[in-house]
Amino acid sequence: MNRNKEMRSRGGFTLIEIIAVLVLLGILGVMAAFGIATGVQGYLTAAENAAMSQKAQLAVNRLSREILECFDCDQDNSSFDVGTKTTYTFENTLGQRLVEHESGTVKLESEVLVDSVSNFDMTRDSNDDRLIIITLRLSHQTSGSTQEFKTSILPRNR
Repeated sequence: MNRNKEMRSRGGFTLIEIIAVLVLLGILGVMAAFGIATGVQGYLTAAENAAMSQKAQLAVNRLSREILECFDCDQDNSSFDVGTKTTYTFENTLGQRLVEHESGTVKLESEVLVDSVSNFDMTRDSNDDRLIIITLRLSHQTSGSTQEFKTSILPRNR
């Protein structure tokens, strides 16, 4: 009996205590992993939003500048569909210009302005036919959602 008393009085951990600590550490580790994964996903989404916004802003600014200098914006073929390809033509100080939307890209004179485009449109404002409205809708590659960019331009050489 003295021997049992001696063993119980010694400091140390029992097997059950060690298993309980390991289980708790495992649970904390899983929670930390989910927290880190959520933070990384948020960062990646924010980075994609920033990149997409920059691309869209650059494309809208370039098109706005081209249309701002337009002096013949009302050509007969200013908008027509050829299958899945939509084209817009107009004339400005640089000559006849062609904007194309095809296969998720918007091009100006065969130069790609922006990709991941789900919708692109250049229309006249219903309230003021002098204004040209550009609508650009881009798709997120990771989430699949879309973000819309829109601007109105009043051509000064009209």
